[in-house]
Amino acid sequence: VVEKEGTVLRSVIGAAARVRHEQVWSALCLTPIIFALWIVSVLSNTIAYTQFVGDKRLYWIPAVAGMGNGYNQLTSRSPRVLRMLATNFDMMFNVGNIIVWACCFGASVTWDERAAPAISCLLLFSIMIILGDASCSNIEVKARPGFLAGSILLCLSVMVLDQGGLFNDVKNIVLVINTHSGVVMTTVEALVASNSTSADNGSITYQGHLRSIGNTRLLLFTLFSATALWRSIHSPTHCLILQNSAHKLIIGGVAAADPTPQALPGQANEAVGAAPQGMPQVQRGEQQRQQ
Repeated sequence: VVEKEGTVLRSVIGAAARVRHEQVWSALCLTPIIFALWIVSVLSNTIAYTQFVGDKRLYWIPAVAGMGNGYNQLTSRSPRVLRMLATNFDMMFNVGNIIVWACCFGASVTWDERAAPAISCLLLFSIMIILGDASCSNIEVKARPGFLAGSILLCLSVMVLDQGGLFNDVKNIVLVINTHSGVVMTTVEALVASNSTSADNGSITYQGHLRSIGNTRLLLFTLFSATALWRSIHSPTHCLILQNSAHKLIIGGVAAADPTPQALPGQANEAVGAAPQGMPQVQRGEQQRQQ
């Protein structure tokens, strides 16, 4: 059983400071404000990528505005479930995919200010989606299909714009692995020029476009989000990644995890520690005393 209040925030600043933090957060309505800022940052930043922006420092505005949503989601995660996810292959595979995409996109924009909003908005949000099983927020769990659907639309939009060459001032970088010269990163124009002047020395060469490599990683994450969206609609109480080892419910102030594999919806009472419905009254009382 995972305590709802046992979040990352309480582990870092303590229980008393967490209470004051939540009071201020609730009084100022910061959660909807931060989420609205994140949406505006993502939309404006995606449009700005397709336009010419003379002063690249303007990209720091959506980068800073979008960081609050990642902070809000991270502080509502359970450290105990995060440790469970840390050794899960699906989590590591999907986080690795989204990090590879961020690295490929950052290299395509030569790691200037345009990489900052991509990391603070899309990268952090995608990682929080992958770590959704650790969320102790009732609102986030109930709105999980909406978050997943938005993640799918956002990733598809980025892939279409990037693969179609609609992003402005983005270099098409090629990763060249040669048995003679090693690993080299260059542009398509420089590669064509070097191939026309260099002689064949019998070496083996592999060429991969960073744009295609990154978008392939992003496509794999999109497929994960699509399967998670289907699962969240048809089995809303089941975990997204830990579906074979946990059955998660958030009831009142408790987020519960049942270690029984493939728990059924009718077993919800057992998942939170209650006695099965068919157990005699004496036996039910004995089980409660033992707990």
